[in-house]
Amino acid sequence: IWPNADKNVYAYAATGWKNSIELRTLPDGAVIHAADLASPGDVNCIGLAVHNRLLAMTLRPVNSLVIFDTAARKVIGSKTLDEIGGVAFDDQGRLFVATQKRIVRFDGLALGKIAADEKGMIDARHQAVAVVTEGLSDPRQLLFDKGELFVADHGSAHQVKVFDANGKLLRTIGRAGGMQLGAYQQEAMQNPAGMTIDSRGRLWVAESDYSRSEEHTSELQ
Repeated sequence: IWPNADKNVYAYAATGWKNSIELRTLPDGAVIHAADLASPGDVNCIGLAVHNRLLAMTLRPVNSLVIFDTAARKVIGSKTLDEIGGVAFDDQGRLFVATQKRIVRFDGLALGKIAADEKGMIDARHQAVAVVTEGLSDPRQLLFDKGELFVADHGSAHQVKVFDANGKLLRTIGRAGGMQLGAYQQEAMQNPAGMTIDSRGRLWVAESDYSRSEEHTSELQ
């Protein structure tokens, strides 16, 4: 547990509807943030990650990265990124964000160190550093484990792609192209979404357009 983490909270959940977003703590379900947004459609939380009291969430269709102080219960910065996807912190507290078929990294987003302008937008002192610039079709959810970045890639890929922290592709999980007509294909996925790794090192992947979850060992290529 990180030193500034709230030991009474085991998870945060964001719910979006119409032009609003609501952030809750679990297990008590308390609302710690609610906001109305100027959105052209229903607001969806695409990604959410927490590190040492700092919470980052990405919202569509407003394409907004929001940085939130979970202790003070307030937004401390935001930034607009086109085609925004998932988010993940690494062990160093660096924030990785999927945007425009790339993965970018923000450094220095620590409590008390975030520079924002009078409108609350994260300013130029926090530049996005491109980490992964090719090989992705439509990156969605992100996950860090033991220094490796797992990317759930939609689009034409339907795969989980694993990179090191510098953006080098290490391996690809699942058959490219997703489910095809015909016999059941266990090695294929359809729009991989949420991911987690259990205590035995197994990667579990939820698919957003298919009613099942997939288990993949770390050795699967």
